[in-house]
Parts: sequence; structure tokens; C-alpha cells
Amino acid sequence: MTLAGLSASLERMATEVRNLQRSEILEAEEHFAAGQKGSSAMPHKRNPITAERVAGLARLLRGYAVGALENVALWHERDITHSSVERVILADSFLVVDYQLHLMTRIVQGLIVYPRRMEENL
Repeated sequence: MTLAGLSASLERMATEVRNLQRSEILEAEEHFAAGQKGSSAMPHKRNPITAERVAGLARLLRGYAVGALENVALWHERDITHSSVERVILADSFLVVDYQLHLMTRIVQGLIVYPRRMEENL
């Protein structure tokens, strides 16, 4: 549950970057590498791909949290139905959050900010 909460916080930051990158706002945007294509239909478009990935992975972690909650009910503390779920969600959850932290670090370090546009939008 704690990892899902951390993941949701990262999603919130990523969603903010995605909103700030919308063309009608454009107060900040992810770094866009030279030669990088935005979309197949509109190559000039700059999609916040990394922020979208962070947000999408948060959905996965919320699903894992449901699996963890399903493990609460056991038969007299004797059955092992929880172990198969835990073997998957515990390791994967840490790996996913680690990857999200890596992606958010990359976003923040490369974030392009447009202060003048922020003033215009006030």
C-alpha cells in the first residue's frame, strides 16, 4: 500500500507536467531529444511520453495494492493462497517504483520551463 501511495504521488507530479505541456498552457515541457518524433500522425507534436509512462505505471501499482488487500483474509492463518500473489507483487512493486523514480528524476532534470508563458497565463 505504501508503494502504491508513493507511485500515486509520482503520478500526480507526472500529470502536472503533462498538463503544463498542453499547447494551450505550455508553461513547461519534457526534454525532447533531437530527431525524436512526437507521434506518427503529427511528427512535430511533442508528447510527454515519459510522464505518460509514469502515470500509466501508477495504475499497475494500484492493481497490485488490490492484490495485497485480497491477501488479508486467510483460513485460520494456515492457507498459503497469499504466497503466490506476494511473490509477484512485492518484487514487481519495488521494481516499478524504482523505475518511476528514475523516470521522474529524468523529467525534472530535463524539464524546460517557460516563465514568460507562466506570467502570460496568470
